[in-house]
Amino acid sequence: MSSTSEVGNLKNVTNFGTLISFTTGYGANYAPSNAAIQLTELNTKKTTAESNLELVKDTEIPLNKIRGERIALFEPLKRLSTRVIGVFQSCGATKETIEKAIAVNRKIQGKRAPGLPKTKIDGKDNPDTISTSQQKL
Repeated sequence: MSSTSEVGNLKNVTNFGTLISFTTGYGANYAPSNAAIQLTELNTKKTTAESNLELVKDTEIPLNKIRGERIALFEPLKRLSTRVIGVFQSCGATKETIEKAIAVNRKIQGKRAPGLPKTKIDGKDNPDTISTSQQKL
């Protein structure tokens, strides 16, 4: 069963704010001896977390733009690599060269070699397997 919980930096910072609100509700009864969890220190950490979250947002936008450009540049690669295999086969390349080219094409396409089964746990596909594709997004 898949998880439906929300995760991520924003959710963590929001939950941290909720924790601070909860401890503020205790008033004078909340007086920990550990200085690291006193309200002033918690509020400082929350402010730092919020500013770091803004920094993450500001750096993530250009990163996503560059990722999108890279994906667009490599989009025609799959079709081109398939065509190269066809050219290899039709030009009389050796069987060994064709097999190596097919293996490289398989990596580009992100497919498994025939006969290699996916790993299974209790009869179900293992979701924690490493991708066969060596493309980075």
